Amino acid sequence: MIGNRFRRFLPFRQISGRRQALILALAFLLLLEIQAAIGASVSLADGNPPDVWVPDGAPIRIVIPKINVDSPITPVGLVKKKRRYEWATVKKGVAWHNLSAIPGQTGNMTLSGHNGSRGNKVFRKLHKLHVGDTLLIFSKDHVFEYVITDRIITRELFQSKKKKARNARWIGDFPDERVTLITCYPWWTNTHRLILVAHPVNAVDVNEEKTYNTFLIW
Repeated sequence: MIGNRFRRFLPFRQISGRRQALILALAFLLLLEIQAAIGASVSLADGNPPDVWVPDGAPIRIVIPKINVDSPITPVGLVKKKRRYEWATVKKGVAWHNLSAIPGQTGNMTLSGHNGSRGNKVFRKLHKLHVGDTLLIFSKDHVFEYVITDRIITRELFQSKKKKARNARWIGDFPDERVTLITCYPWWTNTHRLILVAHPVNAVDVNEEKTYNTFLIW
């Protein structure tokens, strides 16, 4: 009885049935977004991830001139989440999947970064990159230049396991040398993934091309 009397004063009751249904649907979608964000945070580190194996020649820095990105790269490993494993992420900067390729090596080097929906904004402007744009990956002794050749947007929310597995193939192994950048999309949520695939242009010795390094200080 009290509950019914209380509901009479709620503004919600003054809204038409269709609008009520729309509001409830939007609220449900918001809850799913929050749940997805919480689920994703299970594999996040509140600082740097646990120590992981790092091979010689691993990437340590990424520079993307067009969007003014100049960020350190931190190696991350797999983190167990319930019955499956996920790649850990970093609170600051860009994460390199330590089982993926290294610069100059045949295979797929995978780099991931947040777009701002979770605080870290390193890849906030990644959506402004297109085919033909370039980026630079630094190892301890060399710098490698890559040109973007593919731009893919995949949906993650409300997707089946089969579909998500198909989307995940972009961070798998490939027979050519490439780097794959991945972040959530659009920047205010995580319903989709933006994937950029780039292939090598050339590699130069940092010690021989000192002015190259200076040019990239932003």
